[in-house]
Amino acid sequence: SGTTLNAMSPGGRVDAIFGFCDIMHFTDTTEVLQDEVMVFVNRIAHIVHTCVKEFFGNPNKNMGSAFLLVWRLSGHPAKKQQKLADMALIALIKIVAQIAISPTLSSYRVHHK
Repeated sequence: SGTTLNAMSPGGRVDAIFGFCDIMHFTDTTEVLQDEVMVFVNRIAHIVHTCVKEFFGNPNKNMGSAFLLVWRLSGHPAKKQQKLADMALIALIKIVAQIAISPTLSSYRVHHK
């Protein structure tokens, strides 16, 4: 088809803000929830993705218990870059708050052994 990847082509600089959200005690959570662990992760992912998109970021990658989030700054004027930096911080704060008050996640806070 004529399309090839040239790994030696020059790259370009991209300025961005990266956020990293990690689900604490994920190994223990996996042991307790077993088959339901993906439901738990998907519920957290919904909150993370919603908050990040609301504040003009992009959920970039999920690595099991962690989420990589990106706010691209390149191509924006300095004033907008500052606003994007503020929005990235607000998004991360909102993620923590939404997880703390989520009625859907409240049932996971108590484990009866």
